[in-house]
Amino acid sequence: MVHRSRSVLPVWYAESRFLHSSAIREIADTTDSFVFGRMFQTPTNSRYRDGNHVLLTFCHLEYPWDCNGVLADPPANLANIVATTYQPAIPRCIIDCTLKEPTATSSIVQQFQSQGFSVQPAKDKVMRLLVTEGWKHRKPSSSIRLARTGDLEQLAECAASSFNYSEQEWVGDKLRRQMESPLFTIYVVEEILAFVVLFEWAERAKDLAWVQVIGTRPEYRRRGLATDLLTHSISRLGVGTRVYLEAEEQNTFYEKLGFEHVGTIDSVECLANT
Repeated sequence: MVHRSRSVLPVWYAESRFLHSSAIREIADTTDSFVFGRMFQTPTNSRYRDGNHVLLTFCHLEYPWDCNGVLADPPANLANIVATTYQPAIPRCIIDCTLKEPTATSSIVQQFQSQGFSVQPAKDKVMRLLVTEGWKHRKPSSSIRLARTGDLEQLAECAASSFNYSEQEWVGDKLRRQMESPLFTIYVVEEILAFVVLFEWAERAKDLAWVQVIGTRPEYRRRGLATDLLTHSISRLGVGTRVYLEAEEQNTFYEKLGFEHVGTIDSVECLANT
């Protein structure tokens, strides 16, 4: 069912969700698009969760747009379809509840629970910064450079350490895909102490950019490395670019750099019990 009466999407939501899903789609092996969301598959790396999941946004976003879209309901038996059709099993389904009625979301969550998925609710802040002329003159104090192919092993180790990942192989595969794509830029602090991954799709959305991830080795935190990486990255974007990222609700770091909290993504993560 399509809900045209609720068709006006907030700008922050439309832009950030477009960037978020496009960044994942760029490095997934295949993407199945639906009116209500997308299915990302990377069977060549089944452990890579970002490349193997269902993302239910209840709308299909492309750019440019006038922020008029339609909200749509997924099939009533979606959880069963996911559990039985896609092999190897899709490890998770993310249900974006931000624009959805709670009762409708609950019924979908119950479907996944009945198929053996565990459920974890989450809230993430969407942050936005407008690049001004002043950013063009900011200089980082650390030595920042583009990541190179030869950095891949150290970069994967840095990412795994930054986010306490138990394994490094799928992280390295994801970073390799990002390095090979013209839509991603990865900057590192010399010695690979910290890194940032930036996504831009100039042909489709030249005034938008997405900070997909930024990480610092635990032993080098609170030394200004993340600030330097963002300063360097943002200073190279065009004036007028709207830069988006997601952060945990309690994280106040980005406000100090000038990012504005423009909205909150309310979601439920359904994890397959494998």
